[in-house]
Amino acid sequence: MKGKNMGFELNDEQASLSVLENYVYYQRTAGEDWSVDQDESGQICLTKEEDVEYYLSAIAALESNAEEIADMARSAYAMDADSVHIDINGQKVEGWETYFTLTFEDMEYLGVTDAVNRHQLPKMDKEFASATLRHALDHRYKFFPNDCSKLYGYMHQKGIDPEILDSLIQTKHLMQSTDPYGREGYVFVGTDGDKVNCAKFVSFNDQKGFSGDLLGSDYRKGGWLVDDLSQDKAGILVICETPIDMISYMGILKESGQQDFRSVTYLVPGPQELKAKTISDLCKEKGIHSVHVFANEGGALTNRGREISYVGQNLLKGLEGTVKAKLYLPEGCRNWNERLNNIKRGSQVIGGKTPVRKVGFRGEAR
Repeated sequence: MKGKNMGFELNDEQASLSVLENYVYYQRTAGEDWSVDQDESGQICLTKEEDVEYYLSAIAALESNAEEIADMARSAYAMDADSVHIDINGQKVEGWETYFTLTFEDMEYLGVTDAVNRHQLPKMDKEFASATLRHALDHRYKFFPNDCSKLYGYMHQKGIDPEILDSLIQTKHLMQSTDPYGREGYVFVGTDGDKVNCAKFVSFNDQKGFSGDLLGSDYRKGGWLVDDLSQDKAGILVICETPIDMISYMGILKESGQQDFRSVTYLVPGPQELKAKTISDLCKEKGIHSVHVFANEGGALTNRGREISYVGQNLLKGLEGTVKAKLYLPEGCRNWNERLNNIKRGSQVIGGKTPVRKVGFRGEAR
């Protein structure tokens, strides 16, 4: 059974009952007359003041109330992140002044992992945050290091060069995986030095379109970093909106023959707005002198299409005087994966002699 509104799958009766009981406890503490009971057959009776609702199972009851529970949980994290404590060994998140307790499994069910990452991780010691993410990778996801055939097949359909995949797989930035609910896909991992800092699961099933950041993803460096593909650095930071855009741009570099894709440092931003100071600090730390922002038409870095100057005003101008920075859009395409495939079909390769028309910040990367 699937939570239609939340995009998560509910397949554990006991875990669903635990979440439901926590929610009812929260309502009672807030002064609402709620209660939950379960008969011998497993049927759930949920009482809201004088109204009684019956559900065949805890999963059905949780699915019915999933949106309300998730909204409440997100609000609780946002309002009271200071009091949250994550016990990496016991899988508990507790200590809320809002009187609510969730396990790691609860958070995956409810889709509140992003709220934890945004509001709580920045208050943690970086080592502890990395250990939290490491726990999720080691104990919640299954990996197939000796068989990545489905990953290669999936990326082949998107026109990704096998050599690029080899490089990312060997450095463990890309791994074929099954998530805790049996969905097949891949995990994209970012690293800060020798520490894992962010990880995202992406389903192979494009129709479901499921993807989600793992609990413990730490966005303090702006998002997912990939800077260990080569010791020979070019002093360039490329910022792309999604992992597939980043991998596609690596392919564009390889097609052009002008830059070794391994020598570039890459960043895929986290879910919050990318700040100029974050990028400036990162550039100082990594010895970077040039920043290239590869946004998509109507994507997050262009304020979802409302104004193309959004990035220019809030990021590029903020970098003036620190590093060279420029914004590019995929000419005639929605995203950089489309641009890669157009180039492979004979469209202009980056670095070609034909001038490219520019309007504002628009343009083909050179």
